[in-house]
Amino acid sequence: MKGKKFVYLLAMVLAIAFTGLASCNKKNDEKESVSISVYSIAESSVANSSSSAQENISDIIEEISSEILSTEEESSSVSSETSDSIEEVSSEFSSTEEESNSVSSETSDSIEEVSSEFSSIEEESSVSHQHNYLEIALSESTCTKQGQIRHECTGCDDFYIEYLPIAEHIPETIKGVTATCLREGISEGEKCEKCQKILKKQTPIAKIAHDYHGNSLVCHCCGLYHPDFLDYEKTSDGNGYICTGFQITEQLARRLLIPDTFDGLPVTEIKINKKDTRRFYNHVEIVSIEIGKNVTKISAAAFENCFNLIEVYDRSGISESNIESSILTRYALRVVKGEVENFTSWVYDRDGYLIYDEYGDEQGEQVFVGYIGKATKLSLPEGVTTINRRSFEACNTITSITLPSTLNFISLQAFADVTVLSSVYFTNPDGWYVCYAKDRPIVEWDEVMEDLKNPSVAFECLTQKYKLLNWKRFE
Repeated sequence: MKGKKFVYLLAMVLAIAFTGLASCNKKNDEKESVSISVYSIAESSVANSSSSAQENISDIIEEISSEILSTEEESSSVSSETSDSIEEVSSEFSSTEEESNSVSSETSDSIEEVSSEFSSIEEESSVSHQHNYLEIALSESTCTKQGQIRHECTGCDDFYIEYLPIAEHIPETIKGVTATCLREGISEGEKCEKCQKILKKQTPIAKIAHDYHGNSLVCHCCGLYHPDFLDYEKTSDGNGYICTGFQITEQLARRLLIPDTFDGLPVTEIKINKKDTRRFYNHVEIVSIEIGKNVTKISAAAFENCFNLIEVYDRSGISESNIESSILTRYALRVVKGEVENFTSWVYDRDGYLIYDEYGDEQGEQVFVGYIGKATKLSLPEGVTTINRRSFEACNTITSITLPSTLNFISLQAFADVTVLSSVYFTNPDGWYVCYAKDRPIVEWDEVMEDLKNPSVAFECLTQKYKLLNWKRFE
């Protein structure tokens, strides 16, 4: 009994497997191979089974074969229907493609027709219309940008842009500085007036040597008294020198240099004897002094009444308190203490006019401190704001002075002891007041009521009536 069930189950499994293969549209030869395999297995099984079992298997095999044939017929029917559908779709696609080709052909014909018409219109237009352009300036050329002109046709919308060449730079001179024995110079340069581009670079110019030609003891360029011709005496121990004044006083010196050494020994002291006419005392023409590094002592009255000594370059080791007690810096506007590389004086010569500049670059407040030229009629440079005390001391050849419009302060005794001066011209004569103390508030200043437009009246006010007062111009 168990053998019959096994054979039956085996036959069913094989039938199911064959049905699955048929549903997957296997080829006919594969189906025949499977059928043969089924019959072979069934026959083998029947041969090993009892005669009753063989009959049952034969019935099952016949039933399976019948089902297989039925499935094969259905599959063939489905394949036939699928082929018909594919042929139908292909027929429709071919019809659509023919219609598309027809439309494309019609579109190409339309485009060619429009192009032909446009070309015809363009040819007619070119024959019948001559452009007449109107110029419209859009921008001018500069040294950094091209200019533009728009050309528009008055008869149609045609236009084009013309680009103009870049303009040339407009050169402007950059002021140079003349080299002197006191400071380096710088050459003139050029820049564009419009765009400020540097067209020509400025280059430094080295200092020149002091000019002592003609046996002069004073430099013709800067007014420095030759340090070798100062008056010296040896110290008590004989190991150094003391500077006591000038050897010759007929040549006025604007500058002094107390050297580090003289005749191989250090200069250690500046001493003055009031009875000695060669002393520095009372020399109001001195405007600048440099003190050597070996000086350790300066007499209290060594530079007394040197009203225009406004610049002190002190390389000595003396304390500031001792320097001040010597009256050395009483009138100074600038004191430089210690060693300074490439020290540059802020007192410079402008065509004989000695000018102290507040910043040393001719851009700050400019103080007139003296005149070393030979002219008899002076015109102080524009830019000068202050006339220092006793600036015209010993200027005994000057007959007239013109004061600049920038002037706003005149120190007391500025015109003291001038002998031949007779006329003072104020470029800006209005708004002047006088006062004893420079730093007083405006309410304590007395207005000068005299007519300063009159050069004779101005001279009398400055040299006589108000000579001991400070003058200030208020806006």
